Amino acid sequence: VAALATTQGCSNLQEDTGGTCLTTEFSVRWASAPARSLDMVVVIDDSSSMADAQQAFVEHFPAVLRSLLIETDADGDTCPEHHVLDDLRLAVLTPNLGSHGLGLPGCNDYARGDDACFQRAPAPDATDCAEAYPAFLALDRRDMAADSFDRLVSDAGCLAARGTEGCGIEQPLSAALRALTTQSHEGNCNAGFRRPDVPLAVIFLTDEDDGSLDPDHPELLDPERTDLGALTI
Repeated sequence: VAALATTQGCSNLQEDTGGTCLTTEFSVRWASAPARSLDMVVVIDDSSSMADAQQAFVEHFPAVLRSLLIETDADGDTCPEHHVLDDLRLAVLTPNLGSHGLGLPGCNDYARGDDACFQRAPAPDATDCAEAYPAFLALDRRDMAADSFDRLVSDAGCLAARGTEGCGIEQPLSAALRALTTQSHEGNCNAGFRRPDVPLAVIFLTDEDDGSLDPDHPELLDPERTDLGALTI
């Protein structure tokens, strides 16, 4: 983008002496501001100890979204307090990758747990929620309806309240890695989420250390393998 401006004026000296007025021409060039975009994944532990943490997250996450997407001008100087995003993609994931065929409670071994697929349905006991959602939520401030932000907050809250019936073997790092690599390939469950050259934010909500396991060593979860020590899950 470029601008060209011409200014013309006479100094007092020129006016007194009949000199020629000074003409100044200048140009200003600037680049169009790039879009401020963000892809965000929230990994939410849905094991039995997470009820209070999930509730607190659902209550406070709207403030995070507001700070990312809504301009504020607290001092009334017509300048926003901080830059906000132009668009956001948001996906919710659980750390449930199953228990490698050992059938431990809540681990859904028939499907490798949630298999690092973004959550599309709310928890069974969620209220005022749709039956299903897209693989990820999206909002573009440059083209949004008046209720778009409130709808994003509501949908995010429905997906974030995962309940507490999930697998007690939390594998958040492995789940995030699989979600953003293998499962993001064309034809897989998270395809279309990641955008080239757009920053990625991954948020983990859990009260446990990461328990990611090598799939080639399921014996680490076998309660019968007392030679490996007590199974603490």
